[in-house]
Amino acid sequence: MAFITHSSRFIYDLTRSVREGEYALPLFQRDFVWGVEDVLKLLDSILVGYPIGSILTWQRWSKHVRQVRSFRGVKETRPDAALVLDGQQRIQALLVATDEGSSYYYDIPTRTFRHDPSGEESKDRISVSRFLRVTSFMRWLQTHMKAEIDGDIVHHMDDVMGKFRDARIGEVVIAWDADLAFARESFRRLNTTGKSFNEQDVFACLEAPSA
Repeated sequence: MAFITHSSRFIYDLTRSVREGEYALPLFQRDFVWGVEDVLKLLDSILVGYPIGSILTWQRWSKHVRQVRSFRGVKETRPDAALVLDGQQRIQALLVATDEGSSYYYDIPTRTFRHDPSGEESKDRISVSRFLRVTSFMRWLQTHMKAEIDGDIVHHMDDVMGKFRDARIGEVVIAWDADLAFARESFRRLNTTGKSFNEQDVFACLEAPSA
């Protein structure tokens, strides 16, 4: 019997599900350790179209795991929540960046993501939290652009929002009938097996001149 399935989730759908308590964390998971630069790189990867990795989850784990915890900022986890064994940092980074009042924003003149603890917006900067909410983006447009609406800016921002709305993250799901040993081995193989192969090794081969 297959204990693993592969799928993907839209980012806006995943963050909504996490906020509604549909995903939980095992107690052994470390706390959120990503820094500002890590979050900014993740946002830029979404915008440019680079891969953003995947998450490993386990369904119906309650027979094998006694205690779990919620993601930071999530008040309550549902009893039937999926358990995130790998991918916490990516998920938490997405939650932090897209939270209302987020300190992460998109700088329109430079077309880059930046961080400002003040969370202030202007006609030149928009909170990342608005990218997953069309009505929120329209409120920013009405507040800061007013009669000076620039068609090129609106077109560009529509493109940015589209990339966030269309972005997906892979999800490897351990089925409900898998046991603790299978879940543990899945995590171990995902994180510790294989031989390192660095960037130089890969691109030395790709860029090698043909005979």
